[in-house]
Amino acid sequence: MILLPLTLYANEVKDRSEKIIREVCGSDIKINWEKFRIQPEIKSKIESETGQKFFSEYLIVWRIYRNGRLVAFAVLDNVTGKSLPITFLVILDIYGNIVNSSIVKYREPYGGGVSDSRWQKQFEGRSNQSSYIVGKDIQAISGATISVNSITAGIRKLTLLFSYIKNHYEYSALSDR
Repeated sequence: MILLPLTLYANEVKDRSEKIIREVCGSDIKINWEKFRIQPEIKSKIESETGQKFFSEYLIVWRIYRNGRLVAFAVLDNVTGKSLPITFLVILDIYGNIVNSSIVKYREPYGGGVSDSRWQKQFEGRSNQSSYIVGKDIQAISGATISVNSITAGIRKLTLLFSYIKNHYEYSALSDR
C-alpha cells in the first residue's frame, strides 16, 4: 500500500521537472530520461571537493534534443535542507554552462526564498570553473542560510559531475553504433 504514494510522488516530481525543461528549452524539444549511477570514486572526489554528500548514488538525467541534435542535459537531485530534502533541477548546455536551475519540491517550513526564480537566476551561465561562495558570488537570504548553502553546494556538485555525465552519454552513443 505504501508504494502508491511513493509512485505518485515520483510521478509528480518527474512531471514538474519535465514541465520546467519544456518551459526553459521550448516545446520543440524531445527529451529522454534515465537513472544515472554516480561511480563511487567520482562521487567521493566531488563530495570531498564540495564538502557535501550526494543524497543518493543515483540521479535522474534528461538528454534534451532539438532537431535530432543533443542541445542540453537536465539533472535532478536532492540536498538536505534543515531536516528535509530539497529537490532541484539544473539544466546545462552541452558545454556544462548552467542554463537554468529550479527548485522542484521544497519541503521545509522556512527558507523557501531559494525557490524564487530571481534568486535562482544568479546561477545561469555558471559552470564547474565558477566560484560559488555564498555572500560573495552567491546572494545570501536572511532566514534561509541552510537552504542557500545546501542548494549552492548541490548545484556546484552537478557542475563538477557534468563532464562525467556527458562522457557517459557520448560513450553510450558510440557503443550503440
